[in-house]
Amino acid sequence: MDLIAESEALFQDESVVLAALEVEKVGHGADATGAQLLKSLGAESYRAGPKPRVLCFSVKRSLSDREFAAAISLCRRDPRQPGAPLELRKTYPLKCLHDLRLHCAAAPGSGSFSEQQAPGAVAQLLRSGSGHDVDGGGGGGGARPLPSVEVWLAHHHSAPDHRGAYFFPGQRQAMLFMSLAVQLLRRQDELLPTLSGVSLERLDAWWVANKEAAAAALAPFAARVITPGTLQACGRRGELGVLVSAKEEADLEELLGLYALGLGEPEEFAARLQDEHAALEAANVYGLLESGPLVEGVLTQLRRTQGVLDDLHESLKVFDLKLRHMRDDIAAIEASNNSLERQSRNNAALLAALDRLLADIDIDAATARRLESGPLDAQHLPAAAAAAWALHDKRRRLAAGGGPGAVSPLVAGMRAVKDARARLDGLAQRFVSRAAQHVATAIGNAAGEAMTEGAAAGDRGARLSPPDRGRLREAVARCQPLVAALAALDPSALARLQMHYAQNVNSLLRRELRACSSELRRAVQAEAAGGEGAGLGLRERSVLNAARRAARPSGGSIGSASDISEDPGSASASPRAAPRTRGGPGAGAPAAARLAAYLTGASPGLPLHAAWQQLLGSFLPFLLEEADYAAAAFFMRKGDDPRAATQQQQQQQVQQQQVQQRRRPPPPHGGGELTPAGHEAVGALLGSLDPDFAVLVDLTSKSNQVMAVPMLALCRAWLARLRGRPTAAPLATALSACERRLAGHWAAFVAAQTAAVDAFDARSKIGLQAGIKNVHLLPPINQFVSMAQELEGLMADAAAEVEAGRGAAAARRRGSGEREERRQEGEDGGGGGGDGGGGAEEEAAADAAAAGAAHSVRSDVDAAYSSWAGRLFACLERQAALDAKYADRLRLENYGHYADGLAPLTESAPALRESVQQADALREGALAQYIQDQLEYGKMWKLLEFGQRLEKLLQVVTPAEVAFQKDCSASDARALMRSAMEGADKKLEAAAARVRKHLGATALGDAVWQRLKEDLLARYERLEQLLELCYPNTPLRPSPEELRELFKLAGSG
Repeated sequence: MDLIAESEALFQDESVVLAALEVEKVGHGADATGAQLLKSLGAESYRAGPKPRVLCFSVKRSLSDREFAAAISLCRRDPRQPGAPLELRKTYPLKCLHDLRLHCAAAPGSGSFSEQQAPGAVAQLLRSGSGHDVDGGGGGGGARPLPSVEVWLAHHHSAPDHRGAYFFPGQRQAMLFMSLAVQLLRRQDELLPTLSGVSLERLDAWWVANKEAAAAALAPFAARVITPGTLQACGRRGELGVLVSAKEEADLEELLGLYALGLGEPEEFAARLQDEHAALEAANVYGLLESGPLVEGVLTQLRRTQGVLDDLHESLKVFDLKLRHMRDDIAAIEASNNSLERQSRNNAALLAALDRLLADIDIDAATARRLESGPLDAQHLPAAAAAAWALHDKRRRLAAGGGPGAVSPLVAGMRAVKDARARLDGLAQRFVSRAAQHVATAIGNAAGEAMTEGAAAGDRGARLSPPDRGRLREAVARCQPLVAALAALDPSALARLQMHYAQNVNSLLRRELRACSSELRRAVQAEAAGGEGAGLGLRERSVLNAARRAARPSGGSIGSASDISEDPGSASASPRAAPRTRGGPGAGAPAAARLAAYLTGASPGLPLHAAWQQLLGSFLPFLLEEADYAAAAFFMRKGDDPRAATQQQQQQQVQQQQVQQRRRPPPPHGGGELTPAGHEAVGALLGSLDPDFAVLVDLTSKSNQVMAVPMLALCRAWLARLRGRPTAAPLATALSACERRLAGHWAAFVAAQTAAVDAFDARSKIGLQAGIKNVHLLPPINQFVSMAQELEGLMADAAAEVEAGRGAAAARRRGSGEREERRQEGEDGGGGGGDGGGGAEEEAAADAAAAGAAHSVRSDVDAAYSSWAGRLFACLERQAALDAKYADRLRLENYGHYADGLAPLTESAPALRESVQQADALREGALAQYIQDQLEYGKMWKLLEFGQRLEKLLQVVTPAEVAFQKDCSASDARALMRSAMEGADKKLEAAAARVRKHLGATALGDAVWQRLKEDLLARYERLEQLLELCYPNTPLRPSPEELRELFKLAGSG
């Protein structure tokens, strides 16, 4: 009640306070735009600071009627003055309440509410401002989330006038606030606000359950306002029956007090006042007369004091003048002393700087002798490198603008400094010339030894695998400190060393790559000479080569007519032939197994695509490693620090005292951009290698064109791996040339095959008179099926090789990462962590791009499939049109062979799916026509035609009227059955013999005979039903059961 009374003092009009609640305001809501901005700027403390506020509900008499109007007011205390009174900030009509949102969250900051209060009633809670619930819920010992109510006040729904979030001491205080607002709005018949976090039904239920406790916590007049007629409202000084404000009540009491004086008669009261006024004036005059002497004494003392003060003022003016002169003298003395002290300090600093400059502008004699003529062998090389770095530091310090620690431009212009710098430059030139000659000699000697070792290697394994660069890299590692010093002293000397190293290593690489490519070419030629994996030919071969070609799984061109099959048994088994083994003998074997067999002599040679895989898989990583090593060893990348590289190498040498590292691993990633000199050196290092890669590519120009497909896939995969690596630009150029050649060879092969299919004519090989009687499988279709199986096998092998390369690369990355971790654990302090993780991600992305690039060959092959399929079907129809008698049999065999042979490949080659489905449909049509021809040949087709005629007649007439139709009498039916089925056993035996003669003892012949049997029996049984329906007294002889037995006898014969 104290808070209500204090709040009521703020309202000087007719308003009466119903309730006052202490809350904490958060300036910005969590979802406000300003809050998000403050949070992004780090102003979380702004939001976290709560501000104590008081929310008041008040009512006043309405001007329009006898009802009242409710309002909500926002009050606060001055935070700078403890115990300050409340201040009224804003007042809004309660009908402007637009939105109420209840949240339960932790209070931002420390807050002013306590959660450790004893349970109590709502009135005591609101009087003390504690944090307890309305209906006496207990308080816990620990912090718990405080409810917050977000209040929106707006005269118009689209532009809120006020929006704020308030934290209440407890959940029930928040419920009291929201319930009271709803009850007041209902009392005024106003629109209720939008509720969020709590439903209206829950607020009503809470108000009904806690009405008595809530009424005790509110002002006395609140009960009359909220529930008129149910509770009697009591005023502060008695019963109030009407709505009266505090001001009106005070005015009324004052007016009543005036009437309670007992004035009596007005004349008597006026006379009394006149007497009292005269008495007061007499008393005042008497008081003034008595105080006269005292006033005179006071005035005398004031005049004496004024004279003393005037004398004191004159003395102070004289003293101030003397002090001013004294201050001027002291300031002059201090200025003179400061000037002398500054001059002394400057002289001392100048002498010290000159002493240091004279001591630092030249190097000591021992260092100069070591640079001039000191030995550069392995024992003295660290000392020579240290002397070179000392010379570099000295030159940098004496250069104007040399960076931190360098002399100023004014000092650099002194004659002594210029002379010293000229002496140091001359010494640096002499040392650079001598050191560069030493490094070039060491590199040349190591390269010569490596070339001698390579020439001495005579076995296949040594020629097919990259050589060891241990000695050459050891020589470069020994010279690494000297190279780093040269890079700092003279970048042009470093560029010459880069080019010298590139030229020496390039001669080694060309010699080794030429030996490998020559050996692989001999292996491919040996494989072709042995008849194994020779690939698909492109031109027509003579009949003399037919036997040898038939022994190979991939012999013959698509358009070759020399392989025309005259044996009915050569047809593919139907309905589905077993898929061919892809790739020929050994084509599915792993590349490592093929290479091992060749190295041990178990295999005479290697397939062309396996040789290409060996060349790329072994030498491309080796060449890329050589380029990366050269770029790292000779500082070819932008931003390389020679001094940091020297310190890192010294640490590695300390770690490798007991373990000799034969081959240094490549850098963990592709590295940065190369310098212009680095680009030139890498181009010289990897230049002139194109002819050695093109040796195997040229083998696909006139033969082995099919091998261009897996070779093209591997080439594109490696191009994708090399893309984005600066050191691999020359290799990417060489592989791009190989890719263009392979694509040209494949395009020429596709064009040649297309022309061969278009020009194919079977009569040119079997004679013009024989027709196609003895032709079974057309060579274009037979060879296309073989070639498609071969191509899919080769492409699967290429994809497997690419995936194997990805697995091997991942294993290498894991191994190198483990080695890097072990190396870092061995370093002092655990520092120097590399960026191998980033390199692993880049290599994984390159492997994924390589797989996608290898898969891009599929589009070229699918385009060739689509082009060939239509031409093959046109060629078949063209050959079938030469002889209508055997056309259906020719279509049946060739379409069946095409569909059965290529059906297993439709999953890996979607371009074949449509042509296989078309071949299946055409085969079914040819099969139906072929069966009809056989039945007509055995004179049984007329009986089946008679059954079809009966079917059509029954659609327009009744069964009893069928016998009266033309050529449908009972005698006609009996004569037709007698002529068609007479000697049925011999006719069936002749039909079986004819099928075996045309198709041979193959699965296709068995399938055709089974189909003929099923169709004939089905129609025969239907004919029996029709005869029973139309000719009840005319039985069918032989019966269907007897005909089935005759089929068994004919099939067994």
